Amino acid sequence: MTTEEKNEVLVALEKDIIAKAKHYCWKYPLPGWEWEDYAQELRLWLLEKLDKYEGRNDCKIRTFAVKIMDNRLKNITRDELRRALNHCVFIEYFNL
Repeated sequence: MTTEEKNEVLVALEKDIIAKAKHYCWKYPLPGWEWEDYAQELRLWLLEKLDKYEGRNDCKIRTFAVKIMDNRLKNITRDELRRALNHCVFIEYFNL
């Protein structure tokens, strides 16, 4: 997929990106993360993953992109919570 095609897809999916980012920012608030941060992360991840779209089984590119966005948001939440938990355990370990 060329850069121009990727940009067209991102422009077409901008409403979905913003909606997902705002939803996750409200539903799973993480310290230091604003909805714009989520949206930027989704755009970057989509740019990287759009090359893997093959369109098999009449799958629309929007369906593919929504699945990519959902998975990335879950990974961000998991990683940030894991980082916070490890930090707390680390502090408690050395305070003993």
